[in-house]
Amino acid sequence: MNTFRYKRRVYSQPLLDDKQFAKLHTKANLKKFMEYVQMLNLEKVCRLLEKGLDPNFHDPDTGECPLTAAAQLELSSEMIKSLRNGGAHLDFRTREGMTALHKAVRCRNHAALMTLLDLGASPDYKDSRGLTPLYHSAMVGGDPYCCELLLHDHARLGCVDENGWQEIHQQACRYGHVQHLEHLLFYGADMTAQNASGNTALHICALYNQESCARVLLFRGASKEIRNYNSQTAFQVAIIAGNFELAEIIKTHKESDV
Repeated sequence: MNTFRYKRRVYSQPLLDDKQFAKLHTKANLKKFMEYVQMLNLEKVCRLLEKGLDPNFHDPDTGECPLTAAAQLELSSEMIKSLRNGGAHLDFRTREGMTALHKAVRCRNHAALMTLLDLGASPDYKDSRGLTPLYHSAMVGGDPYCCELLLHDHARLGCVDENGWQEIHQQACRYGHVQHLEHLLFYGADMTAQNASGNTALHICALYNQESCARVLLFRGASKEIRNYNSQTAFQVAIIAGNFELAEIIKTHKESDV
């Protein structure tokens, strides 16, 4: 997964020998470059790139790289394009293992996300935990536009974390992101998917008292009969969690209501 993390750009122009490369890539220069990116100073960023500066490096203080820093800023599309044209790898990861796509999604920065996708970034890049930008959009919620952009760009559904949770468990159910859930279901998310405890999205709704998401799932035909690995249905989970109103909604829902 990290095979692409430390790529060095192949310089076509200008060709730098080792001495010139070292002179250009001093700590001070790299720090200055990161500052120019943060200030969206295109002119100075482009000037250093034209001299041959390689934008694939980590800021020693933050662990960010220039492209991931730009992806978190408002109105940064031109900066992202300039970095890409200057040799920034779209899949280069921060020290904590995230790509610019992950960072844009976590900031709900859909303009940056759209720019990265237009430049050819894959919506299925994985971070160091094996999680995709779509999975992160499930966690952060908010404006569902990033989620929709990724799905429209054919992001693969069904990314699984270390606890067997998929996007639908996160979005739907843990955090109650109803619009995200609607998008996921529209693009074919599996309502029967079970996490490491055997819980479906409906079980998670029942556990965390997410009534709106539960209603959406039931309306879309989610099964009430699936049991988790403790042999509990979603209705029983709701009762045990003390979410009696939701338990009643699950219990009284009829298949004819779908």
